[in-house]
Amino acid sequence: MRFSKQLFKQHAPLSIKKALNSHLDVLDGMEVIFPVAGSRFGEIPFYMINGKAYFLDTVDKEWCE
Repeated sequence: MRFSKQLFKQHAPLSIKKALNSHLDVLDGMEVIFPVAGSRFGEIPFYMINGKAYFLDTVDKEWCE
């Protein structure tokens, strides 16, 4: 599955939207890994913003397509 900026904006809680707002263009379309089959939550193990590495966990399936 892939992270969807549009679905994230529709389904994420306001506090998370605010925290990740500046990352959304980079995250949009990135592959989300679900380490446990059938789990509701996945992760994006690595991405870069302005030369800094990030890890995003607890990515809800509702934010993915």
